[in-house]
Amino acid sequence: MKITLLFFIAGISSAFSQSLTFTSKADMATARSGSSAATNGIYEFIANGFSATNANTAQIEKYQFDTDTWSAFETSVPTVPKRYGNAEIANGKLYLFNGKTGSGNNNQLEIIDTATGNVTYGAANPFPVSGAGSAVYGTDIYFFGGNVADDHALYSNALYKYNTVSNEWTPLAAMSRSIETTGKAVGNRLYVFGGYSESDAYTENFQTVETTGNLVLADWINVVEVGTKFFQGKYFGTNKYAQISAFDSNAINQESLNISWLISPPYSKTATTETTNTFLSFNTKDGYNNGATLQAYIITNWTGNIETSTKFLLPARIASGTTSGYAVNFTSSDAISLEDYPDNFRIAYKYIGGYAPEATTTYQIDNVRIYSSFTSPYISRYDIAANSWSEMDTQLPQPVSANAVATSGTKVFVSGDYYEQSFLGAFDTANSSFTTMTALDYLERRHHAAAVHNNSLYVFGGNKTEFSSTVINSTQAAGLGVLISDEFNAAGALTAYPNPVNDILHFNGDIQNVSVYTVDGKKLQVKQLNSGIEMSELNPGIYMVTGQTNTGKTVAIKVVKK
Repeated sequence: MKITLLFFIAGISSAFSQSLTFTSKADMATARSGSSAATNGIYEFIANGFSATNANTAQIEKYQFDTDTWSAFETSVPTVPKRYGNAEIANGKLYLFNGKTGSGNNNQLEIIDTATGNVTYGAANPFPVSGAGSAVYGTDIYFFGGNVADDHALYSNALYKYNTVSNEWTPLAAMSRSIETTGKAVGNRLYVFGGYSESDAYTENFQTVETTGNLVLADWINVVEVGTKFFQGKYFGTNKYAQISAFDSNAINQESLNISWLISPPYSKTATTETTNTFLSFNTKDGYNNGATLQAYIITNWTGNIETSTKFLLPARIASGTTSGYAVNFTSSDAISLEDYPDNFRIAYKYIGGYAPEATTTYQIDNVRIYSSFTSPYISRYDIAANSWSEMDTQLPQPVSANAVATSGTKVFVSGDYYEQSFLGAFDTANSSFTTMTALDYLERRHHAAAVHNNSLYVFGGNKTEFSSTVINSTQAAGLGVLISDEFNAAGALTAYPNPVNDILHFNGDIQNVSVYTVDGKKLQVKQLNSGIEMSELNPGIYMVTGQTNTGKTVAIKVVKK
């Protein structure tokens, strides 16, 4: 039905169009982050990821958009437990691939029937990564970028295509950057947004140390402030590390207080910029923990004497809680930003223990890394037909990583960021413009999933800090009907009256496909007349009326119902 719409607008919608209001939906059964996700238009499938208690999960849940309900998606066999993997749906099948497992990156391609849950397997992934972007175009699945190996700061710029019909993987033109990233397909092009990578400046894994006696390592300083207990080189299996303990089975040698230091060589870092930063990370393990402490410091003015040097305590996570035996796994310190410290520094580890009172915990230190990070503000485009990449002139308004992406028509919505977790915006592939939006009533998150369904943007799960305990099970949605299109701003000849309106809203321009939405994106049923629409049965409030001109341009207006 073609109808005529008269829009009355006087610039009041400009600010309104730059914000989305989120409402809470049903929560996932299990809070998870780093999950892969895909939709078939009826369900959103959330696969794998990490929870508060498991670094890698095999769980899949599905969310039914129309009923706002979650249910477990049972599979014939458990999926590979993993995090930061990829998921796409093609030909009624859910494809799971890539992702980090307990033993490295996952090379299995799991193909799951979305109707029955039956699992089969495709050709092994020839280049498995984690944290890659992925997209589906027709019967082909693409993935790009990703992390090859955390410990060695290896990232990928590869692009691979999987043909779901022939069951074949094909390498394609590489990206210009090696990076973890996200992206989507719009038309016959892939669009890639932001991303993250690291480059090692210094590493120490202690594999060259002798494992008898006090630790000796080139340019490292092993010094005692109180007592006689030094750091030592030790090993378990084939792994070597630095170890310290105040414990001594000989009572004669037990000391009331031990303060010991292990001090790194001097390091230098590059200047911090908007896109780059320098971090420290290391691993620790505790054994027979009864109260001794291990701390990490940064020394900004080394005098040759630890007691007179300028040093600052760093917010490192240190292994704890293993009161009997030794911890099974090492604990990561997490990424410790060195942004606020001078460019030249040392790292120092301080142990405090002894027998007055008894505090003889054993600590092990391994895999010390000083590394630079890069967060990308760039938008890249891949032409599927030409097998070529180009960088868009338009950039993101800030560097973005750990974000989610979702498509609606020509637009790609970008939500979240590792640091600016409320970040929200949309890139219009039709005119290469990026619009930043304000997310109202939004639960901030990163490493989450996103989808667009029935003109609403949904976000699922995620986490808030580096600690796995901050994973969330929140689902939220925001209606997109409130967004005012750029085309409408140029179509000032269209008007509507009366506004505010009591009953019938009249039109004076040729408009098709008229729809009415609440501000949170719910589409309403209204009676369409030859000269307008009937709004008398709507409750008082603000509504968005959208439609298309006879040239195909989208127009929208905020209407007040009295």
